[in-house]
Amino acid sequence: VTTAASSNSSLRTFVSGPEVLSAEVYWALDVMGNHGSFNSCNGKGQLFHLMFPDSNIASKFTCGEDKAAYLTTFGIAPHFSSLLLSKVKNASDYVLLFDESLNRPLQSKQLDVHVRFWDGDHVSTRFFDSHFLGHACADDLYKPLRTNCNTVGIHGILQLSMDGPNVNLKLFDMLSRDLEEETGSKLLYIGSCGLHVMHNAFKAGSNTTTWDIEHTLSCLYWLFKDSPARRDDYTKVTGSTVFPLRYCQHRWLENVTVLERAITIWPQIQTYVANVNASKLPHPKNKSFESVEKACTDPMFLVKANIFLSVAQECQPFLIKYQTDKPMLPFLADDLFTTLIHLLQRFTAVKLFSEDFKDRSNHKDASLINIGFVADKQLSELKVRKKVSEQDVLIVRKETKEFLVTALTKLLEKCPLKYTLVRNLAWLDPQKIKEKPSLCEKQLRLCLQIISSAGKVRENKCDTILNQFRDFAVICKTSEEASEWPTGAHSRLDTFFHAQLAKEHAFKDLWEIVQKVLLLSHGQASVERGFSVNKNITVTNMKERTLIAQRVIVDHLHHVGGVTNVGMTKELLQSAGCARQRYHAYLYEENKKREHTQQTKKRQVLQDEVDQMKMKRSKLQTNINALLTSADELAIEAEASDKISVLAKSNALRKAAKDKEQELKKYDKNIEKKTNEMKQL
Repeated sequence: VTTAASSNSSLRTFVSGPEVLSAEVYWALDVMGNHGSFNSCNGKGQLFHLMFPDSNIASKFTCGEDKAAYLTTFGIAPHFSSLLLSKVKNASDYVLLFDESLNRPLQSKQLDVHVRFWDGDHVSTRFFDSHFLGHACADDLYKPLRTNCNTVGIHGILQLSMDGPNVNLKLFDMLSRDLEEETGSKLLYIGSCGLHVMHNAFKAGSNTTTWDIEHTLSCLYWLFKDSPARRDDYTKVTGSTVFPLRYCQHRWLENVTVLERAITIWPQIQTYVANVNASKLPHPKNKSFESVEKACTDPMFLVKANIFLSVAQECQPFLIKYQTDKPMLPFLADDLFTTLIHLLQRFTAVKLFSEDFKDRSNHKDASLINIGFVADKQLSELKVRKKVSEQDVLIVRKETKEFLVTALTKLLEKCPLKYTLVRNLAWLDPQKIKEKPSLCEKQLRLCLQIISSAGKVRENKCDTILNQFRDFAVICKTSEEASEWPTGAHSRLDTFFHAQLAKEHAFKDLWEIVQKVLLLSHGQASVERGFSVNKNITVTNMKERTLIAQRVIVDHLHHVGGVTNVGMTKELLQSAGCARQRYHAYLYEENKKREHTQQTKKRQVLQDEVDQMKMKRSKLQTNINALLTSADELAIEAEASDKISVLAKSNALRKAAKDKEQELKKYDKNIEKKTNEMKQL
């Protein structure tokens, strides 16, 4: 009776009403949304009992560390994953975005895969899956990505969005070949991520100078990082509590702020260094101080820093604008071209890239090179005060030109402007449709040639699409929404065209091609943001499955706008209710795998022992045969010569062979024993 009562009590603990389960699900979602740990859930049930003594739900609430863990990993995350997969499968086309980075706590490379698809009236980019790798060559990346394609359906993939390493280009070729063999169509290619290209071009340009600005900015931060004594000394001699910010080569947007901070506090930095050199403050014994001290002796450091800042600010608007998941590809060519022209006009009078900007005959005189307003003013002041020579001024202006030439060369080498499809997508700009319909029609025609040759639209539909576009362009001229775009009701291209075309049967074929083009990804911003999420949620000893589950939940919460917007549907509750059962099934399977692994290891150990014994037995048998052969030969010799001593030797060899035969039988028994043990495993 006691056992039955205890069992019923235990059952009541885990079998609660939907209200209690809903509360536990919401609690688990809130923990995930705030990147909390499962351990933080311990004791919350008792706390809620005390806080809400009159609540029946609070009295039954039990969501400690273990329950929160299996509820999220085996209940909530699978449901959210199934919702996403259903949406992607229902969409006719999709784009995969991927990138990998080192996951330090797990000590493996984490390959994050995002999927881009039409979700109702807009294009959505969502986290789809993660894979954990040791090596990350093309073959290693191909297997998990091909698995994801198979899960969704490879026939629907339009594009593989990625950054630019050669490994990724080989991977693109492998998947594109698969797609062509299986469906007859090809992947659309628009180059690598424009954000990466812009950042890497700026970095390549800065590396051609001798200014070492990036290294100095890094040393500035680390000089005062984790050093309360130095921070205190700095504050005492300067009266400032403003310190350098961290410079990171991988943060595209934040480096302008870092440089602005460094320029602002540079007089205080010089004061601090001067006091150290005057022995009024302790001398930091590190390389960071040596680098900062060296920069302080350069009268043109601020000039160089402001040139660096001026060029960075030229690139920043593009980087900010394209840190979005909204469809932006139709504007990419114009925005890239504008940035290129601005950089070009700093050192040359050439207005178009038809002329060779590397040709020195097209370059401005060194004194006319645009180094930025602030830098130019500072340089003039230094000349007046005779702090720098004409030669110094000439050198810094020439280095600025080399900076710009290298950056532009890198941009043109890698940027998406190389591709016809990218250069001709402006036909999707509502303003251009209204103002330049003929030009837009030409661009659409070029796009259709590329897309139809890739097998993504039938050629016999192209004339219909062009006719429908002409009709749509006429409507746009008088459309209020087109006139108000992008400040009107639809500030996104996807929602604008959905409102204009989706429900109009007369534009059915045009809408089909618009959907495909707006789906194409302009960059990797969503994947890069995901790396920050990984860092926030990953803890030591976390299982890979748990990490993926948390990423799925965090992505869903971001998509719906927070925990309070999650619908507590019947399906979600059913999935959450099955979490414990799935968890135990998972533990059972893991235990079986562990046992199988142990048995395999034991079997291998036994097999090695058997192989070793067989080898020794073989050698022993050879030895016995040799002894018997020698004994026979000696016996024949003894018979022929009547020598007793020779016969005695023959008998001794036979006795030795007989003893070894006994040892041979022991080997046979041991081999049989080990073989039987292997059969029982």
